Amino acid sequence: LLTRVFPMRTCSKGVYNRHENLGRPCLLGYIDKCAAPCVGRVSVEEHREIVDGFVSFMSGHTDQVVRQLTRQMEQAAEELEFERAARLRDDLGAINKVMEQQAVVLGDGTDADFIAVDSDELEAAVQIFHVRGGRIRGQRGWVVERTEEPVEELIRNFLIQFYSDAVERAQAEEADEKQRVTRRGVDNFSHNPPKPGAAVPREILVQHLPAEAGEVAELLAGLKGAAVDLRVPQRGDKRALMETVERNAKESLRQHKIKRVGDLTARSAALQDIQEALGLEEAPLRIECTDISH
Repeated sequence: LLTRVFPMRTCSKGVYNRHENLGRPCLLGYIDKCAAPCVGRVSVEEHREIVDGFVSFMSGHTDQVVRQLTRQMEQAAEELEFERAARLRDDLGAINKVMEQQAVVLGDGTDADFIAVDSDELEAAVQIFHVRGGRIRGQRGWVVERTEEPVEELIRNFLIQFYSDAVERAQAEEADEKQRVTRRGVDNFSHNPPKPGAAVPREILVQHLPAEAGEVAELLAGLKGAAVDLRVPQRGDKRALMETVERNAKESLRQHKIKRVGDLTARSAALQDIQEALGLEEAPLRIECTDISH
């Protein structure tokens, strides 16, 4: 939907090079879902503008895009460019369709991550909702093995590892982009990509405060380069959303346990087959493998 409004290149390097040599764009270029930089329809700077617009939209700055498209549509109608006005109207429809799927859950435009855990003696399900500009922009979940550590320690370890990895990835992407800009011969890093610290939101709301909460908040602030509010939401919309994240964690663990029972049944049958094939007295409980590729 969004490539209608932000027709940025989505092809691989190989496809790009092929159409650059052919001197004609691919199908997406012909149907206006790509600005076709491969054949020079847009400059590097113009294509960067398109990409920055997409990134801005996905980061939550949706109102700005809607205002801009509405203004362009009205201007096209006034100038009797009805085909262009109709195309912009359809672009607005695509934008609104995307925004409908990202309903506002917090009216104050909050940027926050909501994190909840549900666990049994063996495993823990971790759920995280990414809220940007008051809208849920993404949801992720993991089921991890659990030792005898209390939930507060599990949350502490998760926070440190998750956000450290996120900042590290962002730093690597920033370095790669700087290299690409340098190879293109552009002197300055003009398009201002998000800083690695942006991977850590201003608020991190958790179901339980982690062990050593003060030290964890300090570490997160160091990763972000600004203060981070780490707390348990007590009331209102944020508390209600946290309850939703908690329910997701519970359901995720339940589904995982159901699947695990099925996996154990299948695994037992497979081990019995190995026992019979190798003529063993008992089914093997341990199988050691050696990689001889080197």
